[in-house]
Amino acid sequence: MIFMGLIEDIFEVPNDCIVNSVIPKKEVFEVADLSTKDKRIFTDLIKQIKWCYNFTEDNIRVDKFIDEERRYEEVELINITLKYENVHKIDYGKFKEDDKIDRIADIIMRFIPYPIILTIQYD
Repeated sequence: MIFMGLIEDIFEVPNDCIVNSVIPKKEVFEVADLSTKDKRIFTDLIKQIKWCYNFTEDNIRVDKFIDEERRYEEVELINITLKYENVHKIDYGKFKEDDKIDRIADIIMRFIPYPIILTIQYD
C-alpha cells in the first residue's frame, strides 16, 4: 500500500508498530450495532478499512498518559480507502461538513476504544 510506505518513510515507523490488518466491515456492523442507513454508507462508500499501525509505550518509547478521565495507553492509525466509483457522491464544496464522511469517522472512533489517527483516501 502506497500510503503505508509514505508514512513509514516520513516518520521512520519502527517495524514493531506495523499491524497491516484489514478490519472487515461486517465486524464493524456487528460490534457497533449500525443502523441500516449507516450500513449503506459503509457499503456504498468504503472499499477497505485497514489497521495500519499500533503505537505503544513499548514500540515507540513515548509514555502512556492516564488521568481520572482518560487512558491513552496506545494510539492506532486507521486508514479508510473509499470506493473510487462512489467518491463523486461526496460534496467536495462542503467536505468538512459532509455527513457521510463525518458519520464514518464517528463510527470508527467509537468502534475502536483507543485514540485514533484516522486517514481517509481514495485510489
